[in-house]
Amino acid sequence: MLSKFFIYRPKFAFVISIVLALIGAVAIKMMPVSDYPDITPPVINVVAVYPGASAETIESVVGAAIEAEVNGVDDMLYMDSRAANDGSYRLQVTFNIGTDPDMAQVNVQNRVSAALPLLPAVVNSMGVQVFKASSDTLMALAVHSPNDTYSETHLNTWVEINLQDRLARIPGVGDTNVLGTSYAMRIWLDVDKMKALNVTTSEVRQALIDQNAQSPAGQLGATVVSDDVSFQIPLLGEERLTDVDEFASIMVKTDADGSNIYVSDIADIEMGNDRYESYARLNGKPASLMTISLAPGANALQTGAAIKEMLAETPWHMIWTMRIRSTSPTSSKIPLAISQRRFWSRQYW
Repeated sequence: MLSKFFIYRPKFAFVISIVLALIGAVAIKMMPVSDYPDITPPVINVVAVYPGASAETIESVVGAAIEAEVNGVDDMLYMDSRAANDGSYRLQVTFNIGTDPDMAQVNVQNRVSAALPLLPAVVNSMGVQVFKASSDTLMALAVHSPNDTYSETHLNTWVEINLQDRLARIPGVGDTNVLGTSYAMRIWLDVDKMKALNVTTSEVRQALIDQNAQSPAGQLGATVVSDDVSFQIPLLGEERLTDVDEFASIMVKTDADGSNIYVSDIADIEMGNDRYESYARLNGKPASLMTISLAPGANALQTGAAIKEMLAETPWHMIWTMRIRSTSPTSSKIPLAISQRRFWSRQYW
């Protein structure tokens, strides 16, 4: 027996143990950090929006249905959900260490799909997102206007159009979230006028849906009409409404006396923010704040360097009234930790 060989030769066993310990110590010192085992469990996020609903309503109507289906998904450790009064809902599902994040996302997506018929139509129309991202923030970006040339809403809209999609395409980025508001058409209903004209909110909503839609108009001269037609002309219909006057001219209903009731008769219309529950400030001035989360298994140093390289390539010198500031709590601490580990390793040896 091999065990009996080492039992009767303890000194030989001690020498082998010491040699193996020395080889392991040297290997730890020389092994790159990227080869260390992953100790962070993968996290899958489920995000939904229910405009106008309170946190209690979202939790009972949206959260209960989704969590009942997602609960018990393969290799799940625990779930953590958050509902806010701004209409947002986020569920974070944490899995066992070593679970494939892609397969975990597919499993969660299948469970969420089973809960979609139970959700309100508004939530389904806004979309329920399922994506993989770490719960820790990799980096935060703030775009501001030093001369107060632009408002926070304008800055947020600029970031969503010019930065957010580019950052999301960088390998290692799991999620990008703009913590602010963007432009939206606000229709403030006057309940007294609605009561006098016998108009309900459901009638206003249905009128907005019906008259703010873009439908295909077809084409003239299709081949099924006649063989001697030489040209095919596509028909272009009206696009969706874009300004205040177009929304004001939406007809809500026709009264019994034949008169038409328009949105401008019962509401005040303006180009405002999509929500008013949050705002961002940098040194007391309006700014657009974005947080960036790391994808499961991604390298924080490489991802942070790629983000900074992309920001450096952005022609900020052409945007005279905008500046950007960034802070990276994760990627800035990792090099310090690595240098300290190497220092103590040298001191020990």
